[in-house]
Amino acid sequence: MYTISNEIIPQDKRKEINDKILYLIDNNLCEKYGVTQQDVYDGYTGDGHLHGLKFNDFSNYHEFSEAKKQVENGQFFSSPHILQFISQCIKPTNTDVIADFTSGKGDFFNFCPVHNNCYSNELDIKAYKIQKFLYPKVNISQGDMRGYNPPIFFDIVFGNPPFGLKLNYQGIEWNSENLYVQKTIDLLKVGGLFCFLIPQSY
Repeated sequence: MYTISNEIIPQDKRKEINDKILYLIDNNLCEKYGVTQQDVYDGYTGDGHLHGLKFNDFSNYHEFSEAKKQVENGQFFSSPHILQFISQCIKPTNTDVIADFTSGKGDFFNFCPVHNNCYSNELDIKAYKIQKFLYPKVNISQGDMRGYNPPIFFDIVFGNPPFGLKLNYQGIEWNSENLYVQKTIDLLKVGGLFCFLIPQSY
């Protein structure tokens, strides 16, 4: 288990640090430069709020919000403190089979007891690479959750999906968060547990 750091990375440094971490992982240079898995866990913050767009360039907030969603793909990493709290509440066991269909860099798996029993899917290739580096024993897939159909059902599904995206699935237009619920219904065992991290607006 990685230790949760309380250090806050300044907003203007996040992209630079993210890019450096990805460069080191892509080129297998972490060990050479003494960058540990803990360093990567602490340092990689994802694309959320790094869209680079200016509100003044849009005629209204709706247009700005829609453009931001396109750039970020709704990505926002969950606080590890919240994920730790959730894990302490649901108490996953050594035999539980656990999934996250939009797993980001996989932070929820930091609090799961057996990584071989964890199944992960992530669309963003950068977050996928980080997750592969941090959690090599997790069963990780890269792709859209609409196409994620593992040959297994789950005891626990955890989700912090992108919110407010419009996605077509099986001929129906869904909000991304509602689609996540439908995927969970399809893949959760009878009597299984669904833990859904949502904003107050939902």
